[in-house]
Amino acid sequence: MASSSALPIVYSLIGCSAIEKLGKNNFPLWSMQVLSAIRGAQLAHYLDPNTVQPVKQIVKDPTKPTELSFNKEYESWYAEDQQIFNYLTSYVSKEVLVQLSTCTTSAEIWKTILDMTASKSRGRIINTQMALATAQKGISTIAEYFGKIKSLADDMASAGKRLEDEEVASYILAGLDAEYNPVVSSVSSCISNLTLAKLYTQLVSWEQRINLQNSDNSGSSANSATHSGRGGFNRGGGHGRGRGRGRGNDGNNGGNGGRPRQNSNEVCQLCNIPGHTVLRCCKRFDTSFNGPYEKRSTSSTSTNSYGVDMNWYTDTGATDHITGELEKLTVRDKYLGND
Repeated sequence: MASSSALPIVYSLIGCSAIEKLGKNNFPLWSMQVLSAIRGAQLAHYLDPNTVQPVKQIVKDPTKPTELSFNKEYESWYAEDQQIFNYLTSYVSKEVLVQLSTCTTSAEIWKTILDMTASKSRGRIINTQMALATAQKGISTIAEYFGKIKSLADDMASAGKRLEDEEVASYILAGLDAEYNPVVSSVSSCISNLTLAKLYTQLVSWEQRINLQNSDNSGSSANSATHSGRGGFNRGGGHGRGRGRGRGNDGNNGGNGGRPRQNSNEVCQLCNIPGHTVLRCCKRFDTSFNGPYEKRSTSSTSTNSYGVDMNWYTDTGATDHITGELEKLTVRDKYLGND
């Protein structure tokens, strides 16, 4: 039976691709993709700057130290290193590639990328922490507010500092309004570990309860306003059946027909009936009207009839006088002239 020998395993980065190229703010995501491919090919040690690379030439014959030959180990190392070099430069943006133009090995490329992104990541982390500390729910819904905080937390993770769920939850609770205090108290007293999924469920349930109560209150207010406008009592004393057009019993509002409301403080100078002026008096063009109606007394101690005037007046010597109260004239005739 023929024996079979195991073939050597050859690792290569050919065919390994990254979804996106390295830019200004995506180093954590980019490094996760490229490192997984490099580690899978068992070539991650080439990125270590402390790794000693083989010498280019070695002494071929110890008896002849001056005669040097090309080192095959260096040739193999250099070929693999350039494979990683090409893989890294293929998945960086143009602006990053410009800063890598002086590198010759994959270890130099990796160190340059780390130094370049370290300062940017530090500033980004500080800015994101400030945004998280000052975030407020305001008029946003729970879904919108929760998504905003979660997005900031993801930015922190992409900058190299991942936040635990309890840290993210503390930022979420700190920005809630006072109406969510019962939820905050409940979560704060919870002994078990808090997950963002559980917190989101509680906040959404409480938001739905608040919205339901607000809709009930607004509905009650609308019903009260409707009954006040349609089913209330109008000034006429009767039970109204329309908006501003009640059916009154005392004549002030009944039979109005939608006409403008009269001022009750006005008294007609022609008929002495309050509630309108001469311009709107129905007796204005009535030729059979002989004078105003006598005013009814409103109390036993006062009267609106003429009676005797006990006041003293200065004699002006005038022979004719004008008065706006026809009942004060003891003798009067209807004028039939044309002027």
